[in-house]
Amino acid sequence: MPEGRVEAELPKELALYSQELLSFGEPRELAGLYHWEFIQFLGERQLPRHYS
Repeated sequence: MPEGRVEAELPKELALYSQELLSFGEPRELAGLYHWEFIQFLGERQLPRHYS
């Protein structure tokens, strides 16, 4: 899935994740990305990873 599509399709989910209201797996699964792909995606956008 191209990165632009992920952002276009998941703006609410990414916002909720950045506010720690969604777990790491929920937006990742909705985006259809593998674990490491989603980590890279977050890093490119400077969104911190939550370890709770």
